[in-house]
Amino acid sequence: MPKLRYVTDAGCHPQAYFREVLAPMVHPVSGKRLEWSWGVDFYHACEYVTKLACALFGSGEEASAWAAKQRRVLREKLGGVTRVIQSAAQQKRRRGLTGTKKDYDSAIGYLKNYREHMDFATCRRAGEPIGSGITEAGCKVIFNQRMKQSGMRWNRSTGQHIVDLRTALRGGLWSSIWDRQFRASDDHGPITQRLTDQHRKNNRETLLLG
Repeated sequence: MPKLRYVTDAGCHPQAYFREVLAPMVHPVSGKRLEWSWGVDFYHACEYVTKLACALFGSGEEASAWAAKQRRVLREKLGGVTRVIQSAAQQKRRRGLTGTKKDYDSAIGYLKNYREHMDFATCRRAGEPIGSGITEAGCKVIFNQRMKQSGMRWNRSTGQHIVDLRTALRGGLWSSIWDRQFRASDDHGPITQRLTDQHRKNNRETLLLG
């Protein structure tokens, strides 16, 4: 089984999707519960590092330099998020805040609340994604290009059929699914519809009436 990883900004809706949709999923063959892990998107976490820098140093080169260093720590060092939090706390004790306490508390609170989902260095070493860019690109290719064209309207039932076919096609599985479907039954019937006498009569009337 491949590793299943869900990367999100940790908003309430993405977390609800993980709990209600992804976590209950089972393997289509064995029926066993699929094992997912979820992590915070690295680039979203970096926004809070920048917010923290502005709260500590205001705007300017000092804030930019500190934020750049902490982003590297966050990405490359084991326990990186804890190091960032400790560095921010030291700076606050040493020099106070140039920005607002509200921004500082908001940024620190986010990093502390989701600390266990920000082990970016370990994920990188394991070859797991730390950003949601790949997922967003996949959504653009699979969904947006096909389903958000001018004048299109979809509901869940009709849209799901298109999504299934689109996923099979773009995932390179179309031929194998098609072959398996046809091997499952020996009698598929004719592809063209057989016209009954009533259909032929209706067609003739349609032609006559224009």
